[in-house]
Amino acid sequence: MKLDQKVLGHYGATDDIVLASWMLPDGTLVNGSREGNQRDFDHRDIQQFYPSLSGYEAVQAFMRHGAVRMGCDAGLISFEFTRPLSTGQKSRLGALAMAALAASALSGNAPQFCAIRYGRKGRRTCEDAPAFAAYLANYCRFNIFADPAWQPASFGRDLEWARGQLGT
Repeated sequence: MKLDQKVLGHYGATDDIVLASWMLPDGTLVNGSREGNQRDFDHRDIQQFYPSLSGYEAVQAFMRHGAVRMGCDAGLISFEFTRPLSTGQKSRLGALAMAALAASALSGNAPQFCAIRYGRKGRRTCEDAPAFAAYLANYCRFNIFADPAWQPASFGRDLEWARGQLGT
């Protein structure tokens, strides 16, 4: 059984960005909630699949495997990746960036958005939604406006979350 299947078998999947702890290479969000009302698993819990590593080392190993570390709480969308994003991840994360941009356009305010990636020299960079969209377009050759996930009807749940954070 592949690692992604083991992780999904243990934690399950979710469509709720607030409850997600990881995003797998195919874009599937890994459930980080025991009871379904808050995220309560720590990222380091992934260590059970890497028994010879510390919690921190296991997090790094799972990201090297291709998983994206997810975080979402009151007014903040964040994610971290160490490898080039897959098409499924670009699509899903691009939709989140678009939801943050749309919330900003709707209210003049938006949830904070932080895409943490590592440059060629290992330098950690945190990008806001417009900078991440530019990264996808310029460096990933990902046509953000041609992707169906970027169409307003396709990111409704994420836009609803962003509106809820803003009280709009």
